[in-house]
Amino acid sequence: VTGTDANGCQNTDQVNVTVNPLPTVGAGTDQVVCNGDQVVLSGTGASTYVWDNGVTNSTSFTPPLGTTTYTVTGTDANGCVNTDQVDVTVNPLPTATISGTSAVCVGGSDQTITFTGANGTAPYTFTYTLNGGSQQTIVSTGNTATITVSAATVGVFTYNLVSVQDASVTTCSQAQTGTATVTVNALPNVFAGNDVLICEGDQVILTGSGAANYTWDNGVTNGTSFTPAGTATYTVTGTDANGCVNTDQVVVTVDPLPVVSFTADVTSGCAPLTVTFTNTTPGTLNNCVWTFGNGTSATGCGSVTTTFTQAGLFDVTLTTTNNNGCTNSVTYSDYIYVEAVPVASFTPSSSIVSILNTNIHFDNTSTNATEYIWDFGDESPVSTEENPTHLFPGEEPGSYVVELIALSPLGCSDTVTRVITVQEELIFYVPNTFTPDGDDYNEYFKAVFTSGYDPYDFNLYIFNRWGEIVWESHDASVGWDGTYGVGRSELVQDGTYTWKIDFKTTMTDERIMVVGHVNVLK
Repeated sequence: VTGTDANGCQNTDQVNVTVNPLPTVGAGTDQVVCNGDQVVLSGTGASTYVWDNGVTNSTSFTPPLGTTTYTVTGTDANGCVNTDQVDVTVNPLPTATISGTSAVCVGGSDQTITFTGANGTAPYTFTYTLNGGSQQTIVSTGNTATITVSAATVGVFTYNLVSVQDASVTTCSQAQTGTATVTVNALPNVFAGNDVLICEGDQVILTGSGAANYTWDNGVTNGTSFTPAGTATYTVTGTDANGCVNTDQVVVTVDPLPVVSFTADVTSGCAPLTVTFTNTTPGTLNNCVWTFGNGTSATGCGSVTTTFTQAGLFDVTLTTTNNNGCTNSVTYSDYIYVEAVPVASFTPSSSIVSILNTNIHFDNTSTNATEYIWDFGDESPVSTEENPTHLFPGEEPGSYVVELIALSPLGCSDTVTRVITVQEELIFYVPNTFTPDGDDYNEYFKAVFTSGYDPYDFNLYIFNRWGEIVWESHDASVGWDGTYGVGRSELVQDGTYTWKIDFKTTMTDERIMVVGHVNVLK
């Protein structure tokens, strides 16, 4: 170096400068680690090293998340200083979630368990257990991995997430928690009830069991009575508290009611009317009850017989029960007509008439009759008048049986007879004087009977004034000749004598006694 002062004076000097090379400081290669991992940074190429960011050379530390550039300053023995840098990249730890908790009914759609990775590099490897069993792994496609859970088997399938590992160069992993449960519920044991047999027109109640609520087809309401129109199969759909659905069926058989019918061998007639009824109801019957309307009833599914003793119209009812207990009945209104039997009766204007007047009027007093047949018993034609008048033969006395047949509209009949007697007229006279003097004129006293008396029942008595019988006869043709005594050789004295006659009439069998006086003149 040359130096000049103020005076212009110069001088020179020399110095040796030694330039040492800088140390080749090395911070090391860049590092990539997972969050939470420790890192050791060590400088090389110098004697001493100082790191920024609080790092101590060759001492482990936990770098922060992200990429951090670390600078090391190295000083060699000459005091020369140089630096170098290293990048430390801290990758975040991956996280994972598990989802898919669901409930399904057996036989329903398969369910899905989904594992989702985040904060890392896909694909992710998920570690899990099923129902606490051994650990299993599944690798994602992209960020997710799925497991299909079949709904074919009833059970509870619990998936527990254990850990997740990403696909970064550092393959970061981290323990995880999470649970997803697929519950495959059994179908309810729905029961529609036992098959039912009812009678036509009966009501039935269908009630499902084994579920929480029930829906029936065919318009049926659970637990509510209804009347089926016919035999049918009813399906109940039961839903339990889990929403699982099952069905069952019940057959309701509707047994038709017996079609009741019957016949009668006769439906109308005269009282008493005996009728045989025959059951014509088809099918097999085990009980039949008859009500005849006449106060009587009967049982039997074949033929039954009853007698209607009173007149009138009668309803007949047959109630039948088949082998299934189904009962039906039919009533034939006014089926049996029983007509009252007429009561034949009549009154003649007289039951005994004289041959002098044989005309008799008959007053018909019959009841319940509309037609009449008269037979007068004298071989004359019958009469159908209601109240006829008839002339009986008058030539000679006689008895005639008059018969009246009274007929109802159905021909019911009753007969009554009366005897009409035509008798001789009682004609007689008794003289009041006779002359038993032997001149052959008016020599005898006797009653002269022309007709109307019974000659076999005749008595004539002659009394004197003292009441003694002086003569008697029992033959109307024999007269008193005026004698008396045992030998009848003496004539009575002139005078008045009492006579008494008693006899029976032929018209009425009446006994008649007449008393009078006769004068004896000689």
